[in-house]
Amino acid sequence: LNHVNVVLCCDPKAFLHTNPLEGLHEGGVFVFESNEEPEKAWQRIPKKYRKEILEKNIKFYILHGFEIAKHATDREDLQYRMQGNAFLGAFFRVSTLLDEYHTPEEEFLKIVRKQYEKKFGKLGVSVIDSNMKIMQEGFENVIEVKVKDLEAPDRSTMSASLTLPCNV
Repeated sequence: LNHVNVVLCCDPKAFLHTNPLEGLHEGGVFVFESNEEPEKAWQRIPKKYRKEILEKNIKFYILHGFEIAKHATDREDLQYRMQGNAFLGAFFRVSTLLDEYHTPEEEFLKIVRKQYEKKFGKLGVSVIDSNMKIMQEGFENVIEVKVKDLEAPDRSTMSASLTLPCNV
């Protein structure tokens, strides 16, 4: 998509094969999947994209979405879906929609629950509750990254440190 205000990036390796910032408006919001502390997550962004974030005054957030999903289910196929659900919660926390439409958090949660009841009602209350829990965890646990040092070490290759072979 082009010309968006919020980008949700569930793939921590996205910068290795694409530019997830493409089309993001100046002053927009970028939410990145990361299980690291904010400083380390910032180091996962290649320098040329860090520069773009700084120049376009993009707000940068991280979410441990996959970790949230792993606590919800052991099924890998459902973990990916639940990760998206956590990012849905993060979206509503960082976007301006709730403010623009003067929607209090309590009302927002009721609206989402109704949608989950409509979508998952035939699967039972436990499925609805589980989806609500994951979405709320995404809403509550998105973290703003305030560390924005352009010259921080570049760990964007996602490569592990080299180790020397052992002499036996």
